[in-house]
Amino acid sequence: QFDVGISNPPQESAVAIIDGIHLEWIISPGMCGFYYETNDKGERIVLNVTPNSPADKAGLMVGDIIKKVKEKDIDQLSNIELNSLTWGYPGEILNLEIDRNGELIQFNIKRVPKKDIESLTKQSE
Repeated sequence: QFDVGISNPPQESAVAIIDGIHLEWIISPGMCGFYYETNDKGERIVLNVTPNSPADKAGLMVGDIIKKVKEKDIDQLSNIELNSLTWGYPGEILNLEIDRNGELIQFNIKRVPKKDIESLTKQSE
């Protein structure tokens, strides 16, 4: 018997573990230079865009709402599925459809090596 309940649903725990593997063990070393979070409405919102990253140069902005990744409607995807679509290898293109103030905008962002994004992040601090 446990004295305390489980604090996270299993999917959230799985997402945290998979993200840790991606970030720390470099299974998927390509990055675009943005991070997102899920808001209270279930929308995936761009939380951060690394200055001078491919995402920044493409015009992605904080507050953009991600609607599609690789032409897949993200409302139909779990966080694990979405994360697997957003990660990839340097040179690969990430296709996004963004809702910015009601206007749908297409982005094709070329991934760069993780170390390049880390370098840009340090420069902007």
